[in-house]
This record gives sequence, structure tokens and C-alpha cells, in this order.
Amino acid sequence: MSTVLENHFDPKYEPKKEEIEEYGKWLGMELPKHEPLLWIAREGLKAPLPQNWKACKSEKGDLYYFNFKTGESMWDHPMDGHFKGVFKAEAAKLEAGSSGAPPQDENSHDSLPSPAEAGKGTAPPSAATSQAATPQGPLGQQEAPAAVINPAALLPAQVVQTELPEKK
Repeated sequence: MSTVLENHFDPKYEPKKEEIEEYGKWLGMELPKHEPLLWIAREGLKAPLPQNWKACKSEKGDLYYFNFKTGESMWDHPMDGHFKGVFKAEAAKLEAGSSGAPPQDENSHDSLPSPAEAGKGTAPPSAATSQAATPQGPLGQQEAPAAVINPAALLPAQVVQTELPEKK
């Protein structure tokens, strides 16, 4: 049985510099070269889960994300792919001589994908594969760095025991 963590998004949450840098490296940033792009990592850590997504813990204690509408599950935060794409685009601009500065309205999430588009991922933990599958972080770690978990989406967490719907 998996444990579902209830999300309580805190819009006032500000990640620590170390968390921002760690997540930035996970996105592919090379510091100090990409330091002007750390705003992307900051926004990524502050991003709420898209609609219908919840953080879950497997029986083994591994964190994963589950979409209760579609039945899709994934190891990485559903918005990680979006922020990796933003970083790649902004890094290319930076290499070409642009500033790499955040958009004028830094709090605008107009460029975020819709909840239906967000979270297209890989390695879903399913009942059939949860015993054999081990989540691999981008650096070959057993799990992604702690900063990859969006603390704003999990604080304060209420743990609710529930059976996840079976995939068909």
C-alpha cells in the first residue's frame, strides 16, 4: 500500500541558496557558468504540483508522484521536465550573449504547461514493477537529491493511508 501525502502549497516558501544550487545542478547547470540562470531553479522549487497530482511514498519509502485523474505515475516532480526545458532554452540564449535574466514578471507562470501537459515522464512505479524498479537520480544516485522534492508542495504534510487505483 502506498501512502499519499496531502499537498499544502505555501506561496511564501523561499528555498535556501543551497537548495537552489543543488536543484540547478540537477537541471544541468554548471556553476558558476550558469549562475545567472539560478532563477529557473528557484522557480522550479517553488512550483506547485499540477492539478490532480499528489506526492506518494511507496511501501519501501520511495517518493513518487501519482495523477489521480489519469492514473499516471512518475519518479520526478511533474514540473521537472518543464524547468529542464526552460534551462536549456535560457542556457542557449546565455551562450549566444543574452543576459539570462528572468522574465520581467518573475512570478508569472504563463509559460508553464497546462496540468494535462505537465508531468509527461518515465519509470512509473506500478504494482508489477515496484519490487524491481529503483528510482535513479540524474547522477546515478538511488534517489534524486532532496532539493528536487518541492518542499513548498509538501509542507506541512498530512499522511493519509489509501489504496491507489489499479492501472488497467
